[in-house]
Amino acid sequence: MYFFVTSRNNRKLRALKRHDRSKYHGPFHPDPNYQPERFRRGYEYPENVPRANTILPSGGLNPLDAKDLPNRNIHLVSLISDQPKSSTQSLMTKSSTTNTTSTTTTEPTTSSRRALPRVSTTKAAPSPKAPSGGGSKREPSKEGKSAPAKLPGGASLPLPTMKPSIRKKFIEDEIERIGIKLEEKPNTNHWEIAKDWLRVRSVYPQNHQGLGALMFAMTKTKIMKADILTRGTQLKMMFYLQGNQRAIFKPKRYEREHVIKGNAYDGYDRHNGEIASFHLDRILNFRRAPIVVGRKINLETEILPVATQRLKDTFKKKNGNTCFYGQCYYCKETELACGHGEIMEGSLTLWLADTFTLEKVRHPYQRTYRDDKTAKWETDPDYCSVYVKPNPPYDKGVRFLDLIDMAIFDFIIGNADRHHYEVWADQPESMIILLDNAKSFGNPHHDELSILAPVAQCCLLRKSTFDRLVELKGGLMTKMLIEATRTDPISPILHKKHIEAINRRMPIIFQTLTKCVQENGRDAVIVESWKRPES
Repeated sequence: MYFFVTSRNNRKLRALKRHDRSKYHGPFHPDPNYQPERFRRGYEYPENVPRANTILPSGGLNPLDAKDLPNRNIHLVSLISDQPKSSTQSLMTKSSTTNTTSTTTTEPTTSSRRALPRVSTTKAAPSPKAPSGGGSKREPSKEGKSAPAKLPGGASLPLPTMKPSIRKKFIEDEIERIGIKLEEKPNTNHWEIAKDWLRVRSVYPQNHQGLGALMFAMTKTKIMKADILTRGTQLKMMFYLQGNQRAIFKPKRYEREHVIKGNAYDGYDRHNGEIASFHLDRILNFRRAPIVVGRKINLETEILPVATQRLKDTFKKKNGNTCFYGQCYYCKETELACGHGEIMEGSLTLWLADTFTLEKVRHPYQRTYRDDKTAKWETDPDYCSVYVKPNPPYDKGVRFLDLIDMAIFDFIIGNADRHHYEVWADQPESMIILLDNAKSFGNPHHDELSILAPVAQCCLLRKSTFDRLVELKGGLMTKMLIEATRTDPISPILHKKHIEAINRRMPIIFQTLTKCVQENGRDAVIVESWKRPES
């Protein structure tokens, strides 16, 4: 059987066999519902075709490459589809995994790609046609339709962009600003300078020239005493540097390319993650993390001669390497931290001055750390509005917005182990101090979406944080991170897979915010300050 289609170009009639019509990709296909394969719902472009910052027809977000990210607004699909409110389909129990292979793993990779929720392809009903008899067009019937409620600030989240020339200059200035030159500055009391920097809302100032000299002093100052630090679950040492300054040393346990399998909070502390997190804190302009730098130490000549007896008792030799196991909640004699011969690499965190007193607070989004039990926030989408927002200290002031900032920060670094946090005691305006960030950058192929639960459920974000995230989109964040860590004594700090992971996670943050804005309005989500509305 044959039928005819009018060509757009030359108006000639053209015969097509019915079985050949699936090959026809022109605008006048005989089947009005026909769609070429590449436009059908569920089709995904091959992975070897670079398409940066685009949304697939299936709703999935293509993997992003920093150098391919364009500086333009993109329409962001909803990260969270409307799912039944059950424990199995709860937003906060879902996670995203990219289909990449680890360089070094302890077991074969079995995870597969999970696409983001698909975009609905339901077509809207056509508008009524005007009568053929001439006259004015008939107005569409408004029966059954209600005017949509106006949301404060609108229901869209446009991402401001700069002119290419301005953006280029901005990127150059930001990369130059974030770089640190570690150099000696003699006749300077660096520890007193660090103490003077400490404020209720910041640990260190922005762009201070003395930061490089302070970090250099941390890497070279003589260790006068080394002791065990029993606090916490992970292995570490307490150093007393010359000049009566304390610092925490976290030893290297993994190579840069190692991938942590299992839960997002599994594995030992990653010393390089602690360093990278500090510089990310600088890049975001939070300035709430203690100062961290990499350092190599000689265990035989620098540590053992000044070690306390209880620390010496944990030192062992293994395969010609000097090792120790220390004392902590999970420390075992069978799980040694070993140097390369006598030399051990690690991160050194400057101990915060006693200007203020630390207060430890349980995180409202704490995990159960049990496979057979879930936390209430993981199954209750109203958890934030019922149990967090109405209650002190989150009902007003800076604490609640700091909590959201911390969720953004932890999602970028992949830290799912934030069970408690610290603030300054008796200081209502205290920042949440970003302590202990070493459970970060474990698996670059996995995005733990549950870390974003406070953002997705509470739907609030400080405007300055949003503005900074917009400035850092398009791969600028990772460019700055590479530059910031370039001069560290144990550089490179992060494997390239973790750099790619950061670029992949940034659009997910904007998607989550877009979902919030669509439901609540921009002015109700992006705020300067927060206070619970009066009931």
